[in-house]
Amino acid sequence: MTHNSAAAIIRKYQPTLDDAEIYELAAALTVVPQPDQLAERRSTQAGDCKLWSPRDALLAAVRDLDAGEINPQMLVVSFRQPTEDGKLEYRYYAAGVTVLEHVGLLTMEINHMLNG
Repeated sequence: MTHNSAAAIIRKYQPTLDDAEIYELAAALTVVPQPDQLAERRSTQAGDCKLWSPRDALLAAVRDLDAGEINPQMLVVSFRQPTEDGKLEYRYYAAGVTVLEHVGLLTMEINHMLNG
């Protein structure tokens, strides 16, 4: 829920509150969990992505997006997880890309990871 949508809901059901009270309540409702910053620093310093959790990596990306530090035109989140029968399931979420752009984005990232 965004801050503005939370404020709109509060305003609808609590019309007697002033803007400052609405803002304070909306801010409390839209607190975004933060990643484990120690794990983030360790991972970054060591160059080892396994030193922090996938959840923390996603939270860091959302934090940077919300802070305006990043503004991606294309985004792909790929992951694998075990299924109940012990096999591996591969899935992804993508935004702002066609299939060809998705492949190109992943190819460029592989090249960047291998060659710096």
